[in-house]
Amino acid sequence: MTTPLFDIVFRGDILPGKNLVEVKQRLGQLFKADEAKINGLFAGGAVPLKRNLEKAVADKYVAALNQAGADVQLMEAGKLAERQARKPAPRRATPAATSAVATPQTPVTTPQAQAPRKSMAERLAEQELQRQAEEEAASSRASEESDPSGLSLAPVGADVLRPDERSQVQPVEVDVSDISLRESGGNLLDAGEIAELPVVDVDVSDLSLGEVGEDLLAAEEKQAFVELELDLSAIDLAEPGSDMGQIKPSAPPPPPDTSGIELEE
Repeated sequence: MTTPLFDIVFRGDILPGKNLVEVKQRLGQLFKADEAKINGLFAGGAVPLKRNLEKAVADKYVAALNQAGADVQLMEAGKLAERQARKPAPRRATPAATSAVATPQTPVTTPQAQAPRKSMAERLAEQELQRQAEEEAASSRASEESDPSGLSLAPVGADVLRPDERSQVQPVEVDVSDISLRESGGNLLDAGEIAELPVVDVDVSDLSLGEVGEDLLAAEEKQAFVELELDLSAIDLAEPGSDMGQIKPSAPPPPPDTSGIELEE
């Protein structure tokens, strides 16, 4: 019995709640591809990322791609190619129609001058240039329709900065040839770098440890207090509320006499 094989197909969709820029970065790390190739995967159309995989292996790839944020599907091996082969061939644009949409980045191919077949890298680069041109056109249209303040809203997933607005970070080459990593739990200092403290010889032969709860001072080391004999026979305790001779508060003044005051009509 033949083991069924599958292709992993990507149509440029991302999972709900994922950020497009972050998904592209994760896919670039996953495939070890540059930005142009990753952007080409989002240009539209179904792209087989992996072919002829057994179900268990395909499921592992799907889990890794879903974790990166890409929405991929499993398809029976070769079905995508069959579907694309059954599609009618696109109509070739006439020179007049092609020149109306031609850009400096996408040269026009006429029936008299057929261009040679392009490599995958060249096609991905052209798709990226076309995507940037579409984003700039959409941004320009949004600017024309924006309010007089000059603010506009970029399309979803578009880069906020244009290539000429991004700061160019120059890579710094750091010589780390003389730097090494110590083993886990090892000492960070070499034996010659550890300062040796002098050993002090202390005589503790006359010292001992007392039992738990024992007085730390011997009887002759404790300070003796002389008990005083005081005559308290003439002293007693007053009853609660008794007058102890404290200063009495002064009485409040009487209220003013208003008998001679009248209110006029």
